[in-house]
Amino acid sequence: MKKLKWVFNIIIYALLSIIIIDDDYSGIDLTGVLTFLSIGIGFSITALSFFGTSKLSHELYNMLDRKTGKTLLHSLFSEFRLFLYTSSIAIALSLLVQFKIVQSINSVVVGLIYSLILYLSLVGVLMFIRTFLVFCKYIIKSVSKIA
Repeated sequence: MKKLKWVFNIIIYALLSIIIIDDDYSGIDLTGVLTFLSIGIGFSITALSFFGTSKLSHELYNMLDRKTGKTLLHSLFSEFRLFLYTSSIAIALSLLVQFKIVQSINSVVVGLIYSLILYLSLVGVLMFIRTFLVFCKYIIKSVSKIA
């Protein structure tokens, strides 16, 4: 299953690379996506602080995740960590492009960087949706225990 996931990710990145390199990538505006990823990073930090201070975190630490064998708290943190990493890398690469640091490199390499930014942004948006749904699930569980 993991090999299939890697193959799928490589195919998506390759398709983005072909489209970006073949087309004029200089007209791509990334501000909307990057703003969303920045807001998502703020949400993730807030959600992690919620989990760190709630009583639910003690219960999550005592439960095991069937898929990974780790505690549910560690599985939850790894979900948020993956989103934070992909979003941060996408934002850092876009800042390099924005400030024209990588413009002196070969145009194919710049096209690959643009496609990597778009790929990481897409993964970041999907991971945000996933972490948001997980966060909502645990909030509902936490509120139902209080009531």
